[in-house]
Amino acid sequence: MITRLFVYGTLKSDQSNHYRLTGQRYIGIAHTTTDYRLFEIEGRFETLGTYPGLVKLPYPNVTDKGISIQGELWDVDDECLDKLNAYEDLDSGEYVIEEVSLIDKPDDIPVMSYLYRWDIRGMHDCGTSWTFQ
Repeated sequence: MITRLFVYGTLKSDQSNHYRLTGQRYIGIAHTTTDYRLFEIEGRFETLGTYPGLVKLPYPNVTDKGISIQGELWDVDDECLDKLNAYEDLDSGEYVIEEVSLIDKPDDIPVMSYLYRWDIRGMHDCGTSWTFQ
């Protein structure tokens, strides 16, 4: 089975974990609807550094209005998705994989993404796009 995946952070083409999408099919640039915010998360461990977290509004402690977030669409096979789910550590509850809404959706295929679930108080709002500094 193939899953259509919206990536917005370290999995994007120009980022450090893009290699995890090797062999998968790139669809193109995409934008969420305007009910999301993107935050730079301080890693749980020093070795993790900072990384992005996408939240769907309403979300606790977010008072700003939602905006459209830019990312990439990829079609990933089950093996790749299983590895990505392990990498995103879904068992910890920090992220979940859920359907997201896009402005420029190319077809009727549902689009999934990793949404952040922990507290974002004190985290930097990234605006419409995240790039590792």
